[in-house]
Amino acid sequence: MAESTVKIRVELDQEQIEALEGLAKAAARITRAMNPPAETATLEVPRDASAQERKNCRRRAAFDAINSERDYQDERWGGGHDREHSPAEWILYMEDYLAQARSIAATTPYGKLQVMHAIRKVAALAVAAMEVNGSPKR
Repeated sequence: MAESTVKIRVELDQEQIEALEGLAKAAARITRAMNPPAETATLEVPRDASAQERKNCRRRAAFDAINSERDYQDERWGGGHDREHSPAEWILYMEDYLAQARSIAATTPYGKLQVMHAIRKVAALAVAAMEVNGSPKR
C-alpha cells in the first residue's frame, strides 16, 4: 500500500501552543527516563598523567570490555563451534549487530548506551573471528 502525506495548516492560539509545548517536554522527559544517558566507566588516571597515559587507560578499558564480552560469548554459546564459521559468516553476525546499533542510534534519543553495547558485541565477534581465522598484524 502506498503511503501519502497530507499537509494541514492549523492556527493555534497561545494557550494551545503552550499545551503542545508542555506535551513535547513531557514526552522528552519520558524518553530520557526510558533511555538514560550512557554510563561511562570511571577511569582512575593520575592528575599528572600524560596524554599518552590517558589514551592507554581508555584503550585498556575498551579492551577489558571486549574481553569480558568474549568470555560471555564463550559461556553462552560455547567456544568449540567457532572454528566452523568462515570469515563471511562472522561478517554477517557483525552486520546484524551493527544494523541493530544503527537502528537504535537513528530512532532512540539517549540510546548511546544501547548502541555501545552493540558495538562491544561487534568488537568481540571480530576478536572471535580473528581467534579462529588468524590475526594479521598491520
